[in-house]
Amino acid sequence: MGACHDFFREYVLPAIREWRENRTNQRLATTVAGELNSLVDYYWHAKRHELLMSSGCETLTAFRAHLTRENENIGLVRDLADSHKHFLLDRASRSITNADQLGVRQIGYGEAYGLCYGGGEVLSVQLDNGTLRYYDDIAEDVFTYWRRLLDSDEAPDTIFPDSS
Repeated sequence: MGACHDFFREYVLPAIREWRENRTNQRLATTVAGELNSLVDYYWHAKRHELLMSSGCETLTAFRAHLTRENENIGLVRDLADSHKHFLLDRASRSITNADQLGVRQIGYGEAYGLCYGGGEVLSVQLDNGTLRYYDDIAEDVFTYWRRLLDSDEAPDTIFPDSS
């Protein structure tokens, strides 16, 4: 698990910290999505044999599907990372089709009526089904998922000192 924990510490944590300082910055958000998405691969390669026994996942693709069933935001992070890399997605299991579905939007009172006052800007994702999701909620949920999973493998205070 060393490489997986090292990746989390060296790539995911710095990306999360930078993005938290400027939550509407799309470049920083895309970096977070990419790092969280890559973490799936690191975890798969570190725990492949255990995962085969516990979840029946024989491939990385099957493991990704398993994770997405456990936490839909993990699948959405994958879509965000892949849409940034490829711009258009044609995978049947996608929640978004292109990179333009991530963007800064005004929020506030009157949104339901096409008005917006009293709010601010947020980074959000417009899903293919029309649902609007806030990027903060997605990224923080996936970060927390991985932190808990990795914390359970080793003593958390030695792996993730000050990572909140």
